[in-house]
Amino acid sequence: MQKLTYKKADGTQVYGFQASSAWGANEYLPLMYIDGGRIISEDGKKFIQNQPNGVSALQKIADLALVHKCTPPDFGTVDQVGARTQFKDRQTVAILMSTPGFRSRSRNQQVPTRGSSAADRSNGQVGDERRVRFVHGREGG
Repeated sequence: MQKLTYKKADGTQVYGFQASSAWGANEYLPLMYIDGGRIISEDGKKFIQNQPNGVSALQKIADLALVHKCTPPDFGTVDQVGARTQFKDRQTVAILMSTPGFRSRSRNQQVPTRGSSAADRSNGQVGDERRVRFVHGREGG
């Protein structure tokens, strides 16, 4: 992500990563699974995000902003519309983690993206992982 954080030739700052994180948004939740973390127990009765695996994953998410400095200043508070605007319209975000529906709408609007989703890897059958990663082509150095 750090290599995707740079300034364009015109001086515009581009950040490596963004995801909607306003209340109710769940785009970043797959990142909780990085180290085997979960939000709730398998039986759905107990909050377990505070277990070591969940804490480790949450630390990695926080480190994107606090250590690696590869997220926009509004990371952690931006809503879905704001995150998508940064990626699609302003092109100030290199990777947007969003829902699969954004990919098809982006294709229709000729937004240059590459992505992968659970649907791509499973012949259209989307399982529990329903997030898609989008990457803008990098300009400049």
